[in-house]
Amino acid sequence: MADPELEAIRQRRMQELMAQHGTGKQGNQQNPDQERAQEDAKREADERRQMMLSQILSSQARERR
Repeated sequence: MADPELEAIRQRRMQELMAQHGTGKQGNQQNPDQERAQEDAKREADERRQMMLSQILSSQARERR
């Protein structure tokens, strides 16, 4: 990393990636609608998972889980 130009390119690219994925300093701040949508999606995924498990597993296997 002795090349300052290469290091500048790496830093710029890292900032771009962090901004795209919301991991920057301001990236973790979401509006309430986004948070609610994420919570709803997670809840629906959990419900689907539970429904699949109830169809696949026997009652004894579900109890062990």
